Amino acid sequence: MVELAITSFPCFALSLLETNRNPSYTVETLRLLAAPNRSLYLLLGKGEMGRLKTWHDFETLSTLATFVEGNRSGTGRASFGKTYRIPMMDVSSSVVRDRLEKRLCCNHLLSEKVLDYIMRHRLYCTR
Repeated sequence: MVELAITSFPCFALSLLETNRNPSYTVETLRLLAAPNRSLYLLLGKGEMGRLKTWHDFETLSTLATFVEGNRSGTGRASFGKTYRIPMMDVSSSVVRDRLEKRLCCNHLLSEKVLDYIMRHRLYCTR
């Protein structure tokens, strides 16, 4: 579904780097992505940013990437890293799944290709 969602954005690329790793730790992914003269940024929501210190090998993680907190409300400050305001979108994966299960319209929440894929494969439908 990610591949379908990014087809309109030529600057995006799908990575299967974590597909065959179990468990998959962010610190290992960042190690694989690291390269000379490449800056890595880890974009997290406010909730995850607050739990980041509990992540596997947090100390190393913080040396591999700059933490960026996506703050939807535009208020508050990150406890560390940078804070960027993200335009508010009244949507979440939980809302999408709930609407799909109730057979409510999701055209305004998902791209046509992603919604078509979900419907063809009967994803998120429990009835």
